[in-house]
Amino acid sequence: MILDKHKAIINKHTNDFKELFKRKVFEGNFKRFVNNRPGLRSDFPILNIASDNFYIYQKYEKTLQSDIRNYLINPILEELLNERGYEIKSWLEDMRNCVDFRNSDIEEYNLCPFQFIIEKENSRVGVRYTELYDYDDVVRELIKKYQIDKVVILHFSKDMNIVSNSYSKIIDISHYSIKNFLDEFINENIYQYFLTTLTKAIDDMQELIGFDVIPRLSMSNLAKVRLDLRENLQNVNLKALSYNSQKKFNNLEECDLDIINSNLEKGKAEVLLGKSDFAKSYLTSEYLYKVLVDNSNFDYTSVVAGYLKTIEQFLYWLLEYQMDIDGSEKWINRGKKFVYKNKNKISPKEEEVRENPKNKGHYQVLVTRENLKFMDVSLGSLIWYIYDNKDCWKISSHGQDLLKELLDDYKNSVRNGYFHKHNLEDIEEVKRIRNNTIYLLCFLIGSLKDFDITKFDFLDFSFNDFYHKIPKRSIKIPFYIQETKKSQPKLMKFVYEQEAESYNVDGLLENNLYFAEVDDPKKEYKYVDQVPKDDLVIFNTNNVPYRAEYVGRSTDDGFINKVEFYRKD
Repeated sequence: MILDKHKAIINKHTNDFKELFKRKVFEGNFKRFVNNRPGLRSDFPILNIASDNFYIYQKYEKTLQSDIRNYLINPILEELLNERGYEIKSWLEDMRNCVDFRNSDIEEYNLCPFQFIIEKENSRVGVRYTELYDYDDVVRELIKKYQIDKVVILHFSKDMNIVSNSYSKIIDISHYSIKNFLDEFINENIYQYFLTTLTKAIDDMQELIGFDVIPRLSMSNLAKVRLDLRENLQNVNLKALSYNSQKKFNNLEECDLDIINSNLEKGKAEVLLGKSDFAKSYLTSEYLYKVLVDNSNFDYTSVVAGYLKTIEQFLYWLLEYQMDIDGSEKWINRGKKFVYKNKNKISPKEEEVRENPKNKGHYQVLVTRENLKFMDVSLGSLIWYIYDNKDCWKISSHGQDLLKELLDDYKNSVRNGYFHKHNLEDIEEVKRIRNNTIYLLCFLIGSLKDFDITKFDFLDFSFNDFYHKIPKRSIKIPFYIQETKKSQPKLMKFVYEQEAESYNVDGLLENNLYFAEVDDPKKEYKYVDQVPKDDLVIFNTNNVPYRAEYVGRSTDDGFINKVEFYRKD
C-alpha cells in the first residue's frame, strides 16, 4: 500500500513534467526565441559552423537539465520525504526563477546553497548535488546560518553503491547514490521504479524533440566518445553481459568468470580505446551506433562492418603480439603457396610448411614475420590459430572451447549473414550484434595470459583524469600535490588564468594546467605571469602528478584534513 502511494507520487510529477515541457518547447515560441537571440547562436553565422538545429538543441538541453531538477526530481523527492514524515525546507520556487542553471550554478552560496533541507527529530540535513568547497570560515558560516547538522551529497551516477563519509569538525558530510538515498530515506523497493519511470519520460522527450543534430566528428567529440566508452569499460563485468544467439551454448564456469573479471577490473579493456586498428574500428562503430541508433530507415551494414572488423583486427594483433613475445613454434593455415617479388616467385622455406595434422590435405605455415605474406589471416583461420595456442590463455580448456564456439557463431551469423545481397535495417539486430561484439571482446581480453595492453598502442588517460577530477571553485582550495612516486607532496594553489581546452590527434587533452607552489594556503594568483618562475608548476600529458589531495579543512592548532581526489594508476 505504501509502495503504491510512492509510485503514484512519482507518476503524478512525471506526467506534470512531461506536459509542462511539451507546452514550453512545442506549443510556445521556443525555436523562434533561440533563433532571435544572438547569444544562443554562433558568433559567426556566415561561416556556417553548425546548423540552426544544433543551437536549438543546445538550448533545449540546458532547459531540459534545469527542468528535470526543478519540475521532476526535486518535487518527487520532496513529496516522498514529506510522505515519510520529514519536514522539508524547499528552494523550489527560487530555483524555478533561475532558468537553465546547472546544479553547480544553482548551489552557489548566495542562491540556493542546498537543494532542500530535511528536518526530523531536531536534526537538519542539507542535501546538495555538488561538492561543498571553500575556506573553513565560509563553510562554517553557511552551516551556522542554516543550522545544518549533516550534509548529504547526492550523486545521480551509474554507480548505485556510493556511500562514503568524510567527517570534519565543521560538519559531517556523507555521499549517497540516488539508490542509497531512496533506500534509506524512502523505501528499499522504490529505486527501480523511480529510475525506469524517469528514464522513460526523458526518452519520450528526446523522441519528441526529433532534431537532426548529428555532430561532426571533431577532436573534442572524439574525446567525449572515448571518455564515455572508457567509463563503461572501466565498470564492465562479464557476468552482466550475455551472448545472444539462436544456438544454445554452455555457460562459462565460475572460475573462468572470476579470471576474466579480475583482468577486466585491472582496466585491460581500455585497450579498445587506443590507437590500434581494432580500437579505431571499435570507436568508429560505437560513434556511428550512438548517432544512428534512434533513427529508422537506415542501412546499418556499415556499423556492423566496423564491429566485425574490430574482432578480426584484434585477433590479427594477437597474432603479431605473440610473434614478438613468444618464441615457441606456432602454425597457422597457409593462404598463398607463393608471392611474386620483382617478377621472382617466392615461397616459404620447405621446413616452414607442413600438412595440417588435424585436417589432412590442407597445409599450414610457421608463424614468423617473414611468413606473414603466406598466412591465411581471414577470421576463420585466426579463430583456429588462437584456439590451437593453448599457452596464451589463463582460462580452462572448457572456457577455450566455448570461446571458439562463440567466435565461430559470430563469424557465421555476421559475416555470412549481412555482407552479401541484403541490407541490415533492423536496429534490434544491430543491438544484438553490438552486444555480442562487446561480450566477445571482453571474453578475449579477460582470458589472455600476461596481456600487456601498453604493447597495443594504448592511450594514456592520466592527464584527462587529473584534469577532470580537479574540484570546481579550485582557486580558493589549497592542494597537496605529489609530483612523482618518490617525491614529497607540495602545497600548491590553482592559478585562475588557464589555457582553453585543446585536443591532440587522438582526441585527448593537450593543454597545460598551471599551479603555483605556495607557503601560505590563502595565497592566490590570478595570472600565470604573476607566479614567480621557480614556483610555477605546469602539468600536461608529459607531466602528470602521481597523487593529489585538496585541503578539506584546517584548524588553528595545525590539524589538516586532506582528501585524495587523484592517484595515477
